[in-house]
Parts: sequence; structure tokens; C-alpha cells
Amino acid sequence: MRTTFLAALPLLSAAVVAVVVAVAVLRGGRRRRIRRVTAIRADVRRDLLAVVLGREDDSEARRRLQDVARRKSGRHLLRDLATSVAGTVRGEADGRLSELAAAVGIEAELLEQLRDPDQNRRAAAAETIGALRLPMAVEALHIAMRDDAADVRVAAATAYIRLDAHRAAPALLRMLGTEEERAAERLADLVSLLGPAAAPAVLEQIGAGERTPRMLRVLVACGDPMIAQPVMVEALAAPDSRVRVEAARGLTRGATTLAVPGLLAALGDPDEEVRAHAATALGQIGVPQVVPALVGLLDDPQWSVRQRAAAAVAAVPGGVTVLTDLIGRSPQFVTTAAATGLQQAFVGTGLLTDLIADDPARRGVAEAAVAALVQRGQMTALLTEAAARYPHPGVRERLGALLAVPVPQQRDHRQPAVTRDRADAR
Repeated sequence: MRTTFLAALPLLSAAVVAVVVAVAVLRGGRRRRIRRVTAIRADVRRDLLAVVLGREDDSEARRRLQDVARRKSGRHLLRDLATSVAGTVRGEADGRLSELAAAVGIEAELLEQLRDPDQNRRAAAAETIGALRLPMAVEALHIAMRDDAADVRVAAATAYIRLDAHRAAPALLRMLGTEEERAAERLADLVSLLGPAAAPAVLEQIGAGERTPRMLRVLVACGDPMIAQPVMVEALAAPDSRVRVEAARGLTRGATTLAVPGLLAALGDPDEEVRAHAATALGQIGVPQVVPALVGLLDDPQWSVRQRAAAAVAAVPGGVTVLTDLIGRSPQFVTTAAATGLQQAFVGTGLLTDLIADDPARRGVAEAAVAALVQRGQMTALLTEAAARYPHPGVRERLGALLAVPVPQQRDHRQPAVTRDRADAR
């Protein structure tokens, strides 16, 4: 046995050496292929940029690119590189890139791919057409926007926006009414990206009877509050509660005093979301005249509404004083809402900084609010943490002193004069 093993050992050694050599050769060949492919990609990209950026005497670069495009693998390489370059160039370079794509056959190949049986390949073709901004493909994109596959329709719509943004909004908005939910949301997002330029088309659709929550959302997202506000105020009285909710939510984005009457009426809406968003919008508008109506909402049966109303009161000039006066003089649920509103004001509006303000009136308001919260034992945790960690040492010192003052006896709960019957307040 030993003799046999010794006799076979040279053969085994030779086999091992052969395997090692073969692996080394394969790895070396693979590295050389990778280097060669990398070099080819670098050369093609350099020629592509020379043509797209309009460098002088690019005729040789064009000729080399046309040679590359004669092979199918070369066209695929050109397409991939052109797509990556398209994201970095603008203006005249876009036109030169589109012209080159047509000259080397990329455009024709993409148009053919739009008719491929595989929906993934059709969607990819539409995306690439949009990236390369190929104007001759607009008609093909119109057809693709009626494709059986939702992903293809969305990809074609996205490409259409890049090619013809001015006409894209009406076309996409017409698609919204017939699309499935997921595709409709994606199309709505695309229209929103067009910004104020899309607002007239959205208004036209709404005027034609498409006053849906999604359409209102798109109008707000277009970014022109002055155009959106009249539509939102009118929609606050819509029969559909979903439309009213979206209208109230939309008015939390930059509503003006012109929306106040409609929002005050919406505080009595049967839908709690409408009431909550209307309260937030009134707080953002910030006119003192809305405070009594917001205080009247502090006895709403829904905690979320009471919380929003309290935060809105705190945001209005003089509202902190109103909330401070309510604590300890109101029913328990109103007191709790008022205390929560004050707590949010300390966190979000810099009320703690007013403890060391130069203006005595501002200091007095902040100190009174702290004193009112101290009466509510469960609300002192935030203040205690702030006294230990607030960045400004003066605020920490003053807040610590206020927290050290003994809590006075709670006064009898009495309904404050500012709190009225909810029906009267609205």
C-alpha cells in the first residue's frame, strides 16, 4: 500500500500543480478581460462625452461610436453609458445626446423594445427614452401610456413628463380616474413634481367634476397656496367627508385670513379629522379673533381634536395666557387639553426662552404658564428635565427656581368666562 502511494505521489503532485496553474491562468485571463472591458467602457464614455459636450473636432469620436454601435453588444453598452451621462448634462447637451442616440440606432432599438412581449423590457425602454429625452419617441409613449401593464403606463408617463412637461399634466390627470390605486398615486406624485405649472390643469379637472381627495392633494402639492385656497375652502362644505378632510388638511399649508370663515364653520363638522385639521389651520393663521372658537373646541368628545385645538390656541398671540387661565378653572378634560397645549408650546415655540426675556410682559406670560403647569403634577416631568438639560444656563436657573416654589392649593373648578357652549362658540 505504501509502495503504491509513493509511486502515485508524483502523479498527484503533478495534478495539483496543473490545477494551480490552470486556476492562475483562468484568473489572469479574467483579470485581463475585466481590464479590457473597463478600458473599452472608458474609451466609449470619453468619446460619448466629447460628442455630447460639443468639444471641437469630435468627428473621430463620432466615427468610433458608430463602429461600436454596429454590434448589438456595442449598442447596449452605448445605451447604458448614454443613460448614465443623461443624468449629468442639460441644455444643448441634451439635444446632442438625443441626436447621437438616433444616429447610432439606440432610438430605433428602444422603440422596438417598447413593443416587446415582456412588460419589464417595455417599462425599461420607456424609462430609457425618458432619460435620453428622445423627442421622436413621443407618439410611441402615447401608445405605451395605454399599455396593459400599469408599470409600463407609469414609466411611459414619467418619460412623457421629461419630454414635454407642458402637455404632460393634462394627459396624466386624465389617466388618474381610470388607474388602479397604486398607479394612480404614482401618477399623482408625478403631476405634483411639475409644481405650479400643473395647477391650471388640476383646476380644470376639478372644475370638470373631479373634486376627489387625490385631486385636492395634487393641487396642494403643486405648491401655490393662493390658487389652492379658494378650492379648499369651497370643498370644506362638500357632501363627501373624505373631500372635506383633504380640504381641511390642505388649508394647514399656508392658509390666509380669507379662509377663516370657512374654517370656523368647519370646527362644527361631524368628522373629527375635519375639526382637528381646521383647528390647526386656524392656529397657523394666528388671528386672535379665532381664540374663543378654538377654546370652545376644548370640550370636544375626541381627544385628538381637543389636543389640536389647544395647540392652535397656544400658537395664536395671547393664546398662552388663555390656556394658563383655563388650568384649574375648568372641567378636568378641558384642563388636561390646556395643559397639553402649554406643554407643546414649551417644546415647540421657545416659550422657555421667554423666562429670561428683556420684556417683562413676555417673562410674566412664561412664568405664569410654568406656574400653571406645576399645579398639574404629571406635567412637571418635562419642566424638570428642561431645568437640568436646557442649553441656556439662565433658563435652567430661572426654571429651577420656579419649580422650587411650593404648589398653592388648587382653586375650585369653575367654568371660565371664555369657555362657552360649543354650539354658541361655533
